[in-house]
Amino acid sequence: MEAEEDEPRLKYQRFAAGSSVPEILKDDAASCFCVSPKLLAMGTHNGNVHLLDFNGNEIKRFQAHSMTCNELCFDSRGEYVGSCSDDGTVVVSALYS
Repeated sequence: MEAEEDEPRLKYQRFAAGSSVPEILKDDAASCFCVSPKLLAMGTHNGNVHLLDFNGNEIKRFQAHSMTCNELCFDSRGEYVGSCSDDGTVVVSALYS
């Protein structure tokens, strides 16, 4: 018999009370997430890309697409975020300019 592998343990934390997330999700729904060492990116069904700190406070917002954002990815240096959408577009946005 093979030894059973332990299931990976995940550490998580809820967003702080008063974060931007409830307000963002009031009129939209999250469709994808991506995590970098510094930021969290959240894509929505309205085509927005929201950059959040780890407490859930919105730092920046892009109206990147006209339809659902399907995937997000940070570059290796954490200077850009790429997004793709049901509208057939791929957008690369600078985080700090």
